[in-house]
Amino acid sequence: MNVLRSFQGKLLIFFLLIDMATVGVLIVTASGTAREALEAQIREHLLDFAHHASQDLDEELQLRWDAAGSLAANPFMTNSVIDTLGRSDYLEPLMQRLSLPGRGGEDADLWLLDFMGRVIARNGRPQSQSEGPSSFAEAPWWPVVRDGASLARVVHEGGRSYVLFAFPVVYQRHIEGAVVTRFDLSFARGFSAREGFDSVLLAGTKLLLGSLPEPVLRELGSRSVRPGERTMIRIDDTFYLVVPVEGFAREHGFGWSLVLSVPAERIFAPVEQLRLQVLQVGGVTALLLALLVVWRTRVLLRPLRQLQRTMRRIIRGGNLGQRIEVRSDDELAAIARTFNQMLERLEHRTAELERSRETLVQSEKMAAMGTLVAGLSHELNNPLGIILGFTQGLLRRPSLDESSRLALSSIERQTQRCARLVRTLLDYAHKRVPVRERVDVGAMLERVGELASGPARRGEVRLEVVSPSETLPELEASVQELESALLNLVSNALDATPPRGRVSVSVHTSAEGEGLELRGSDTGRGMSPELLQRIFDPFFTTKSVGEGTGLGLSITRSIVESHGGRIKVESAPGEGTTMRLWLPVAVPPPRDRSKESVA
Repeated sequence: MNVLRSFQGKLLIFFLLIDMATVGVLIVTASGTAREALEAQIREHLLDFAHHASQDLDEELQLRWDAAGSLAANPFMTNSVIDTLGRSDYLEPLMQRLSLPGRGGEDADLWLLDFMGRVIARNGRPQSQSEGPSSFAEAPWWPVVRDGASLARVVHEGGRSYVLFAFPVVYQRHIEGAVVTRFDLSFARGFSAREGFDSVLLAGTKLLLGSLPEPVLRELGSRSVRPGERTMIRIDDTFYLVVPVEGFAREHGFGWSLVLSVPAERIFAPVEQLRLQVLQVGGVTALLLALLVVWRTRVLLRPLRQLQRTMRRIIRGGNLGQRIEVRSDDELAAIARTFNQMLERLEHRTAELERSRETLVQSEKMAAMGTLVAGLSHELNNPLGIILGFTQGLLRRPSLDESSRLALSSIERQTQRCARLVRTLLDYAHKRVPVRERVDVGAMLERVGELASGPARRGEVRLEVVSPSETLPELEASVQELESALLNLVSNALDATPPRGRVSVSVHTSAEGEGLELRGSDTGRGMSPELLQRIFDPFFTTKSVGEGTGLGLSITRSIVESHGGRIKVESAPGEGTTMRLWLPVAVPPPRDRSKESVA
């Protein structure tokens, strides 16, 4: 239930419903259209088949008509009719072997008549044993043939329908006899039977071949099938294809129609199979679309899930350094990028807040320390001045022995050292506002290198002052304070570097292009993370007692920050130390408008 209540679940259900509705509409539309098209195609195919069956029947009739006419025109038949006395010798064996061409032609009856309509011979068996009339003189069609005309008739005998062809046998324009052939219409079923259809032949509404239900006969009787017209009717579960028999049958006035009966399932079975295939394809398509929807929904909502997880981790652990991975360019990805930007700003603001807090605290410490140092310095300065004055006065006496002079000289040096320390403490405590001027950083680095060259030689450390490779902008700073800060950094680096080590100092334009970065690096012993956190604390030093006051780096940071800059230290045990000082460049002087106007 939680999934269904979530935004992802609702979105997924929405798309799945759209998917199912779309696929359903496509299935119904496609299956309906396909069904209609397929059914129409099947109907047209069946009507074409019925038309071909009708043509086949016509061809069979024409073939038999031509064959019977050829027999009547054959000179052998003419001579046989004329020479009736000698016919028994050669005519009967020949006639018994005669048959009509085409399907079932061997079952057709053939008769040879004399001019009186009497049977001279027939096929199939000797005349004495043959079935059928011995004379056609009483047949209603005989006078037509006797007058020299060929004819085709449909005759009915014994409940069956036959087609009868009669051709006169003519010799020197005299009618000497006739050739008569008769056959039933069973051959008409041959073409359709191979395809599984039931053939029925009609003359109007009278059955010539096969049988039809009474409702079908009534329906066909109510319709008039015109020449060349094809039609299909459905009664109960059967389709009836009705096509007129053209060509020979219509020329001789038969007026036949061929009716093929087709079970409805034969038409609808392919349609139902197509519908089933469409449903199967639609089901598979719907499933694939559903899987695609699920996958795309997960991909679509991935930034939101990452956003949720990231916010939970931030709430639990307070780590603002986490980011959401963005892989697309859509609106949700834009939200994720905006959230990443918000985290970056929060992280930056939090860091600034922490630094500022370390600075309201450091300032308070420095203020308290400055008050204490100022008081102590004033208290120590007076006795130190008195000691230094008496010592220098004693050293000026000419009667002073050598041992006393050496002792007084040592007292003088140590007193002056104490005085210098007191002055340093006073400078640190008073925070005087220095006088600033434009400073050439390259020249200042050279002076710092000259001042530090002596301690470098004594410590056997190689000091490298890298000249800038470009013209650098000037700084607006106190030369004395800035040189003191750089000299403190270089001195600390020389003290931390063992003999045959290296200390390098360089300056270049910062990456932002808004200031200068002074860099000092050494190959000394480096510092641990614990030491890095305390190097700017006042009076903190790693040197031996009497070798340092612990105020050098603290004073250096104060000088850099008073100039609007910042300082950063990078170090690790055994990897040396690198200190970076960033200072803003001086604002370019305003142009002299009066000189420009004169120019």
